[in-house]
Amino acid sequence: MFPVYNHSTLRKTRSRRQKLRLRRHHSIQSAKPRQQITKNSSLTTRFHEILNDLRRSWSRFSSYTITELEPICQQIALQQMSSTTSTTEFCPLICIFCQNLIYEPITLYCGHTYCNQCINNEQLSSTINCPRCPHDIQGQIQSSIVYAREQSYKKNRFLKELFERSEKLKIKCETILLCQKGQMEYSQGNYQQAIDIYSQILDQYNNNDHIALYNRAKAYSTLKNYDQSLADATRVITLKPQWIKGYLCQSEILFEMKHYTAAFMSSLKALVIDPEDPIGKQIMARISFCFSLFWSPITTPCGHVFCRECIIRSVDNTQAQCPICKSSLQHFFPMLLQSHVNKTEVIAKIMETYFPTEYNERQQLFEQENIRGASIPRTLIHDTNNSESVIFEIPIFVCVLAFPNCVCPLHVFEPRYRLMMRRTIETESRTFGMCTYDEQTGTFADYGTLLYIRGLVYTQDGRSIVDTIGQRRFRVIERGMRDGYNTAKVECIQDHPIDQHEFDDLFQLNRDTYNRARNWFDHLDPYRKTLIIRQLEAYPPCDDLTEGSTDGPSWAWIMLNLLPIEELLQYTALASQSFRIRIQMINDTIDFLLNQQQQPQQQQQPQQQQTTAVSNNQQ
Repeated sequence: MFPVYNHSTLRKTRSRRQKLRLRRHHSIQSAKPRQQITKNSSLTTRFHEILNDLRRSWSRFSSYTITELEPICQQIALQQMSSTTSTTEFCPLICIFCQNLIYEPITLYCGHTYCNQCINNEQLSSTINCPRCPHDIQGQIQSSIVYAREQSYKKNRFLKELFERSEKLKIKCETILLCQKGQMEYSQGNYQQAIDIYSQILDQYNNNDHIALYNRAKAYSTLKNYDQSLADATRVITLKPQWIKGYLCQSEILFEMKHYTAAFMSSLKALVIDPEDPIGKQIMARISFCFSLFWSPITTPCGHVFCRECIIRSVDNTQAQCPICKSSLQHFFPMLLQSHVNKTEVIAKIMETYFPTEYNERQQLFEQENIRGASIPRTLIHDTNNSESVIFEIPIFVCVLAFPNCVCPLHVFEPRYRLMMRRTIETESRTFGMCTYDEQTGTFADYGTLLYIRGLVYTQDGRSIVDTIGQRRFRVIERGMRDGYNTAKVECIQDHPIDQHEFDDLFQLNRDTYNRARNWFDHLDPYRKTLIIRQLEAYPPCDDLTEGSTDGPSWAWIMLNLLPIEELLQYTALASQSFRIRIQMINDTIDFLLNQQQQPQQQQQPQQQQTTAVSNNQQ
């Protein structure tokens, strides 16, 4: 019988017909032997002891032995399989279709993993959804199972290797249960019964099981059978030369045998191996890109596993293909960029559960590598009447001159700016700085505008079309560099306070200038009008000048961006903290444009008069 999901309300609404279909499929898959189930909660403690005491010199994941990697899978699987309550979470190592350890794992883009045979079973509906996902999952463009079939997803190579190392899990399960039984006998003082159980494990299942040898050595030592105990402890050290418990056990036995020098040397070897840290930090999966713990692991259709950021940054500088096997990721990559692909649940759970310290360190490293745009005060950006002076760090896009309240569409194709856009869109503020390039200084300008990302669309090759709008102006305090793109510590600027006797004059000047600009626009030819409206979406209404405004009326910035003004003058207007200077610049430009409109009309009038005179003479 299948256990009930945590999403109890969703599971209750699943149709009875779907349950019957899954049960029929389960009966078909029953040919695969099922794992024994244990309800002994001390199993978890036992395997934590094993994991905490494993110690090896650093090496790649592929160099670890079966004995070292098996407990990670086994402990999770058996712990979860032992519970049948409705509130228990699903074990990510157990396939929900066959209720067995996942064999030939296929990881879907939703992050869940199932057996290859179960996913491609012809008896399953061609429209079946992932049973682990709720029906209203966000971002799921189509059934992840159907998509995996269509794209011919390959096996998850990382998990396949891990599970292959646990290929003898059926036998190992019995070994684990016997070990547990032996420990219970030992704790109850039945030392000979415990020895018999450990001997059964070594004789019938695996004569090189170092856990059984270690436990039998402890039992022999308790019965003062030191020769047998020392022989078992020595075999443990031979099998696991980097496991300090073997040396400590041998040291205790030698001490009881009054071989003090040998006991001291054995203890010294244990301290040399691990003087302070008993946690087996080396038993962790490392990726070839960043040589660090997996962070948000993603499985590609070809079956390779990468950190999400690592695979994206790799494709930034190359084509959309797997960095290892060069398989095409043309369809997978846009889904990844748009967050349709979830992290691989099994690997993420292993990382988080068994390496909490390293997991937290990896999280801190990830946050350090990304500019924390969420720390930008929201009121500082969105409140146009906020005069607070705060210095904060932002990424800088060196491209065009942007203005407050003006739309600034961007086509991002450079790898460094792709990375910057991804990091910015994931922050709470979704804000970055836009500056022009200063040829005199060879760097970006001292003044710029904060841009807020309203929308972002990715192409199949990783480029993006970004819809932004200007927020506040800023002054650069300090320049920096991060991962190829510029950064800066900036401070928002604002207009100087306006005296009361001058405010009334500027208030009226603002309205008069708007009317003149509107008059100029109304007299444009239809073609130019259409171009301007297409750029602005709609002609801006007149907003009045208010006291304490940081940047002045928004329509003025839109006109400064629209009117044919030299870029140097536009930059002067951006950096200026005087509204009068900006409004006067608009007035001067309107005068020039109105004069240009009047000149053709004046030239047309004499021509019309000459044409009329000629026609009269002919008559």
